[in-house]
Amino acid sequence: MAKTSSTIRSKGALIPGAIITGGSAGIGLATAKALYSEGVNVAMSTTGYAYAARNQERLDQAVADIQPVR
Repeated sequence: MAKTSSTIRSKGALIPGAIITGGSAGIGLATAKALYSEGVNVAMSTTGYAYAARNQERLDQAVADIQPVR
């Protein structure tokens, strides 16, 4: 399930931010894309130590997919 926080402090200013768990695919990725498109800074993570290499590749691809959204 995606979990979000309301703000992130950056250079003394509070800006919208979210931490998305399971951000490499499915609902987590869709949530990250939607929030990012609304101007929210997004941090994504994935689970499963045993699948770390595969999940890192998926997160890298997710970031590449999300960046053009803004």
